[in-house]
Amino acid sequence: MKNYSLLVPLALALSACADAPAGLQITSKFTPSATCTAGGATGTTELATGLLNVAAGAGYMLGLNVSSTLAFTEIEVSELPLNSPNENIIYISDVELSYDQPDGEFSIDDDSYSYFASVGGGTFQNAGAQLFVDLIGPEAAQTLQREAGTEPVQLDVTVRVVGKTGAGARVESNGLTFPIYVFNLNTCDAGQEPDPTTGGPCGQPGGQDNYAVTCRPASAPAP
Repeated sequence: MKNYSLLVPLALALSACADAPAGLQITSKFTPSATCTAGGATGTTELATGLLNVAAGAGYMLGLNVSSTLAFTEIEVSELPLNSPNENIIYISDVELSYDQPDGEFSIDDDSYSYFASVGGGTFQNAGAQLFVDLIGPEAAQTLQREAGTEPVQLDVTVRVVGKTGAGARVESNGLTFPIYVFNLNTCDAGQEPDPTTGGPCGQPGGQDNYAVTCRPASAPAP
């Protein structure tokens, strides 16, 4: 007869551990170049704080180095494998963002968006990847373009990445907080307007750090 008094607690313990394994870490950040590689317009690989003029569009790209700490241990019964190295692949599905404006000039709700990447897998532990994420979510972008003034104010952004392992367990990274000084100032000459289609890193508009806002001829007003 099977001893269910031992099997049930063991099953509960295993399922509890599988809900949210601590297997994903944001280890460092870096400034992306215009083409989304490490090293930005400043010639450095990392900034302590960011600067963002949202006149052309609100978006701030940051590079993240992430690593998986999940190690694969093969389980065999009668020389037959019961698990696969693919169970340890982490499939990232979302970027989660929270905001704090210390001066109380405005408030921004938590935001998120879909993001697709994979980290780790196989027999390797601490396998890593580079992610290029926008710290300004879609709802936050609308708030900043509406509320930000011409003088820079500090906005603290905390970013996390979320996903699942190949075995289906949810994984959430640690949070990384990055301060950005945000303002909204049209620096274009008369007869011009900020161009929201070009000028910044990773296809974003200009206005981030040393990527200046680019200008174009002003659109004719709607009749």
